Amino acid sequence: MKNKTNNVTEEWVAKIRAIGIDTNAMGRGHFNIKALKTLSVQAKLHGEMEIWIAEPVIWEWAQHLHEARGKFNDQATILNKAGYEISHQPAELASALDYVESEVKSLGPHVSILPINEVASDALKDQILLRAPGRQRETKAKEGRVKTGAADSAIYRAYYQRAGEQADEYVILSRDKDLKSALDEWKYSVKSFPEPRPLQEQLFKMGPASDALIKSCVLHLMNHLEDLKMESFEAKLYGIPGDPISSLTALGQRYLAGFYNVRVDPVAGLVFADTCLVTNVLAPSFRWISADEVEILERQQDLRQHASVYGEVRFEISDLGIKSVELVEVKEVEIAQLSDAIDADEMLLILLENLEIVPGLEHLGMESSPYVEQHRSLVLGGETADVEYRGSFNDVQQLMVAFEDAQVAVWGRDETANYPVEEYEGVNVAELFTDSDVVPANPKMALNVFLMSRLYK
Repeated sequence: MKNKTNNVTEEWVAKIRAIGIDTNAMGRGHFNIKALKTLSVQAKLHGEMEIWIAEPVIWEWAQHLHEARGKFNDQATILNKAGYEISHQPAELASALDYVESEVKSLGPHVSILPINEVASDALKDQILLRAPGRQRETKAKEGRVKTGAADSAIYRAYYQRAGEQADEYVILSRDKDLKSALDEWKYSVKSFPEPRPLQEQLFKMGPASDALIKSCVLHLMNHLEDLKMESFEAKLYGIPGDPISSLTALGQRYLAGFYNVRVDPVAGLVFADTCLVTNVLAPSFRWISADEVEILERQQDLRQHASVYGEVRFEISDLGIKSVELVEVKEVEIAQLSDAIDADEMLLILLENLEIVPGLEHLGMESSPYVEQHRSLVLGGETADVEYRGSFNDVQQLMVAFEDAQVAVWGRDETANYPVEEYEGVNVAELFTDSDVVPANPKMALNVFLMSRLYK
């Protein structure tokens, strides 16, 4: 049985009365009350749908929150020594469990925590007998194999039981790769979604935002950048081998570099958008073991200037305008100083792709070839912006943007001789530089920050 998420019909949507949440459905397994609250509001306003959360999900969220609080307290200690005043979080596991349960219950009666008493026996059998989703996996120390899957089985079985064995009346929100094998084994024809976005778009019929609404949202966000909660968050570290997930803290001035993929739920009065912010981050130190392997030193912290922070924000709107904005999730962080060396052939492509996340520059129409000098003029906010590329292969390449009475340039310089390591073998390496006095440590986003700051004053 294939669990497809496309070809959604009105008839199918009308049957759905509940959404079952898995641990890793939002926030990479961490407790994300912001995303959960958003989903619960949408579910209630779209046909009084219910949200089901099985007990193991609550327990796992509590455990992850407990671990996150420990990491936060380590960072708070470091920052307090540096002169910041940051309070520590409760260190007890029971406190984390109480917090998760109370927050979930506060969402309303349409959000239910489902007990697993009646399905626990079958769930344990699945793990012990290695019936899907039960399986064996290698231990972290690679000293043997252990049986797992009882918690996953209990979660999926609890939802099916609550639905009265009517598989077409609910959906499951889960990133778990074992979900499909379990549903196939049990012959449950339940639709599943790996993350909230496709579920929201198909189940709640979200659509694109108008240019006027996008402008209003950007202006509101620009005025509230410092209000976004970024004291402690976890995200993938782009540019580090393996894209590890680490605990981070945003410090200092914030700049908006991109605002894109804007979706509207008019029924719930919500707007969602992907964003890129440039700010300083306190991040774990790294020790390079080889060209493709790095050791993360969680207890040692470095301040990384002008990192690119990619996330999702949510606006509450009404007929009177924008009511509020909130950072729902940080998805990825690119530390500028660790990714300045790039393939010279790809420099222009990278910069042009970054510019596409600036509203109005989605279709700039420039070629990505480093061999072709180009110039484009376009009207942004009633003013003409000039975008010009100069350079050639194995030469200094420069992309410049002039707007109103100022300009910013980014250029790449051939540094192939200084990168004799294996990962750059056969590649012409360019290092990026910029004359931006706002985000000089992040050449990749310098043009974006320049344009956003002038388009939305």
